[in-house]
Amino acid sequence: VLNIQWDGPWLARTQPLENGWSAEYYIPWSMMALPQVEGERKLGLYFERQVGHLQGETWSNPPLPRTVNEYLSAFEMYQLSDIEPRRQLTYYPFVSGVHDGIKGTSEYKVGTELYWRPTSNSLLSASLNPDFGSLQADDVVVNLTAFEVFFPERRVFFLEGQDVFNTSPRSTGGGPGGPISLLNTRRIGSAAIYDIPDDVSVVATDRSRPSELLGAAKFTGQNGNWRYGTLLASENDSQITGTRDDGTPITIDAQGRDFSVARLLYEDTSAGGRRAIGWMGTNLSHPDIDATTQALDMHYFSADSKLLIDTQIMHSDVNGVTGSGFLGDFSYRPRRGLQHGLRATYIDDTLDLNELGFLTRNDQMNLDYNMFNVESDVEGLRQRTTSVFVTNQWNTDGEPVRIGLFLNRGYNLLNNDTVDFSVRYFPPRIDDRLGRGTGDFKMNGRAGLNLGYETNPAEPLALRVGVNLGQDQLGPATTQMTGGATWRPNDRFSADIRLDYTDREALLVHQGDGAYTSFESHQWSPRLEMNYFLSAWQQLRFTM
Repeated sequence: VLNIQWDGPWLARTQPLENGWSAEYYIPWSMMALPQVEGERKLGLYFERQVGHLQGETWSNPPLPRTVNEYLSAFEMYQLSDIEPRRQLTYYPFVSGVHDGIKGTSEYKVGTELYWRPTSNSLLSASLNPDFGSLQADDVVVNLTAFEVFFPERRVFFLEGQDVFNTSPRSTGGGPGGPISLLNTRRIGSAAIYDIPDDVSVVATDRSRPSELLGAAKFTGQNGNWRYGTLLASENDSQITGTRDDGTPITIDAQGRDFSVARLLYEDTSAGGRRAIGWMGTNLSHPDIDATTQALDMHYFSADSKLLIDTQIMHSDVNGVTGSGFLGDFSYRPRRGLQHGLRATYIDDTLDLNELGFLTRNDQMNLDYNMFNVESDVEGLRQRTTSVFVTNQWNTDGEPVRIGLFLNRGYNLLNNDTVDFSVRYFPPRIDDRLGRGTGDFKMNGRAGLNLGYETNPAEPLALRVGVNLGQDQLGPATTQMTGGATWRPNDRFSADIRLDYTDREALLVHQGDGAYTSFESHQWSPRLEMNYFLSAWQQLRFTM
């Protein structure tokens, strides 16, 4: 699994030359888990350059376009000698302080992060009394749906080495609604579990404030065909203040949670392709919640790179309530550029992964199909892409909850302009989540059309326009239009302006207790952003 979120301790420099440019990278051996071998090592390397004036087209060695199944197995192999990473111990101590001017309180923390590599193919990392207050903020999302929004992990400690805990392609993607995963590390350090009496009022932002961690430790490694990993974390107790109905102040305590994760994976690539089987288990321990999940995952990749199969069986036990589920993903590429995919899902109505993992909804049985076709030999075009999606999702009562047909077409012209369109149709269905348990909501069939045009983004001035014509859940039309321009006179400065307009005649919102309201909505969303790069290491950005 390719993880582009984690950023290792590598350095890079570029230098313009008379006949081009050069790039130099420093990647310490100690940052990588290497198997223990005697003598020469065989390493596979892949180099890729994204060409800006060709709209991000990639040039690589070896050539591995997205239209082929191979990746790691096709890397160019090199033999290197005298490569033996030292067994090192690294630590990053810190001191931090926070002053609350409203409450008149101050807090101080002292902690450290430790990294120890006892062998070249294993790593033990620990974070003691960590401070995650200097992280990039999440995007602001106004969620009017009945489903939880997935937010990606941003803490480096949890990102590093996380790939061993990915048990399925859906652990990082998952399609509509977000991933299906046994481990969502954003649950570690999330809002504490408070037992608030009915006659007590608390500030909502205090109740949703993240918990502090006492510490976390992670051990990952590989031995032959076996890969393994374990993650342990413990939260500190939390405390907030509230007010009784008679005005009396009260302090409410919450005990922290303990988390544990274990992973074991066996992989065999000796006969070409890949065959793998793995197990993963998680546990959350708290006086009010005892949640355990387990999964058995199996993977097959044919030696001719045409067939790819990923399956997973899941089981959960939360306070004595058990549930189960199955995921099956099949991908077939009869030729380069053409891919067929089939995704099968069965999840009963009691499977619960959300104490430590992520699952948008249980109670589903699905059989979805997709087709991608990339053609680069069409006269008058640089490339033409076609995709077809058939969404076929039902609940376990046999009622359709998400059904749709989608056709998308994109044309990349010889001048690097892009034209695309898509049509969609949603047959009648029911929404069994909108009412939050007060009943099902029937929806009629709907249709929609998307049109878009974008000029060559490598030009100093690039323009883009788009329109989305569709229908709201009650049937009336909804219209979305977008337009924008990017001005980049040189490689140091750029300005981007965008304007979106949305017109909805029947925005359906559940008001509670089974009551619904339809709103007429008109929204203008302007955005202006300017970037200036003082150097390769310094950037100044204004966003409005």
